[in-house]
Amino acid sequence: MLPLPDFDLHRPQTLPEALRLRAALPKARILAGGTDLIPSMKQGLFTPQDVLHIAGLAELKGITVNADGIRVGALTSLTEMRRDARLATLVPGLVAACKSVATPTLQNMATLGGNLLLDTRCRFYNQSQFWREALGGANAKPATGCLKCDSAGICHIAPKGKGCYAAHSADTVPTLILLGAQAELASVRGTRRLAVEALYGEDGREAAPDRSPRLLIAGDEVLVAVHIPTPTGPTVHRKVRARAAIDYPMLLVAASAEGVVLSSLGPRPQRVTGIQDSMLDADIDAVAQAAFSQAFPLATHVWASTWRKKMVRVEVRRALAELATLNGDPR
Repeated sequence: MLPLPDFDLHRPQTLPEALRLRAALPKARILAGGTDLIPSMKQGLFTPQDVLHIAGLAELKGITVNADGIRVGALTSLTEMRRDARLATLVPGLVAACKSVATPTLQNMATLGGNLLLDTRCRFYNQSQFWREALGGANAKPATGCLKCDSAGICHIAPKGKGCYAAHSADTVPTLILLGAQAELASVRGTRRLAVEALYGEDGREAAPDRSPRLLIAGDEVLVAVHIPTPTGPTVHRKVRARAAIDYPMLLVAASAEGVVLSSLGPRPQRVTGIQDSMLDADIDAVAQAAFSQAFPLATHVWASTWRKKMVRVEVRRALAELATLNGDPR
């Protein structure tokens, strides 16, 4: 059994109290469902001195649907989302993404906010401290530990690269990007909205002065809710993984009339470009080929990157065929 490191637990009862604590403890980790943070802390990936447990904040829970669109509180569980009949009608791709996360037990605990802020994953990073130390770590000469959790180490995926290529693996994000969703962020300085697509940087590591951080939000901000404009058409979610439950994705594909978004290939989701005419012409093969040409999966997973690249074409074709059916086109 892997033990948790020692830390101070803070339990704010209101959002203003949580924001004050967040401002006072910028290095604290935020705990909601804990489905990703707790295992990572046990593996020694994070050893925070303070943990901010916000699961009791009622202001961050619930689903609202009105003329302005959809508002989903950051602490709303994935189970609540996949069971909501309004979401099933308006955003079926998002509901499908919620259903594809891990298992029903974990969906009961996991939150939408936690999924948006999910840590990137890599077969060299998401291991126990003992496993990572076997690579040498910061004390080795030359250092051979994982670059993401050890600044003196190297990236074993791209040893000559300057960044971390751990893969973005949040199931709900590609669909939210196509839906034009915005993240509502709050701090003691006020509230702002940021496009979900703009949340993610090009480097898989945490924030640092000399690089674009993994998450492009301020250290004193808390994710409060996700706002989705009223959908104008269906969305489709596709996921490739080794097993139908538990496993993180090797590839995510979201498709709608707005385009195609890929994920689990690099540190942030990737919108397929240059496909507007092919989408209008319903040329599925041309769109699938464009996605294949633009996809460059690295060896962040045990499964071969060459196979994952080929699956991009397959899954984009399947997603667009499903989208055509939802739009009433039997092709």
